[in-house]
Amino acid sequence: MLAGIGCGEVRVTEVRPQLEGSHFTLQAGGESVEGWLSVPGLHMIQNATLAVAVGRIFGLTLAECALGLQKVRLAKGRLEVKTIGGIRFLDDTYNANPDSMLAAIRTLVTTPGKGRRIAVLGQMNELGIETARAHRQVGEAAAREGANCLITVGETAALIGEAARANGVEETSNAATTDEAVALLRKIAEPGDVVLVKGSRGARMETIIEAFAAKTPEPKSPAENIGHA
Repeated sequence: MLAGIGCGEVRVTEVRPQLEGSHFTLQAGGESVEGWLSVPGLHMIQNATLAVAVGRIFGLTLAECALGLQKVRLAKGRLEVKTIGGIRFLDDTYNANPDSMLAAIRTLVTTPGKGRRIAVLGQMNELGIETARAHRQVGEAAAREGANCLITVGETAALIGEAARANGVEETSNAATTDEAVALLRKIAEPGDVVLVKGSRGARMETIIEAFAAKTPEPKSPAENIGHA
């Protein structure tokens, strides 16, 4: 059974990205239902169509499949959406390879929002002789897809920044450690921005979000501000 976005026996059309995920129309067997996936990214919707195709093979109705998609919760660090100090983070720190880096960057630039798109990227491990080329390709993709700013972490990931800068991304920085990356991010990120954080497990990129959250006070509610004008 073929499945995909805009084509296949199971297909998704009319994708409407939101801050926390995507609405879309799910079609199969002449039926059409509204669907919702609480994780951003077209590649996640593509995965969802495959899941629906399997469900249909095992006799589920399209409505039952759509309900199942609504209940999906991915593992920690797989494009989790977190808001810290008015800044929207896409926590995709579980792992990284060239394909998932490209998918995450595309998700970053297509996520609704008025601010800049900032990518904080660590190295990709276990690529062997393809290491340098693969990291440069990610940098080229960041420029091509329209990332506004790039922070890389570590010597190998610096190749991403070099390629991005050579292809038109003016704001690029390299941090030697995740702590340095946090300091850089604090200088440039503002409320309304969307920040992607991603890298291989060994890069421990999740510590960047943890450290940023630990020292960022959440905005006070109007009630808390009463009497302090």
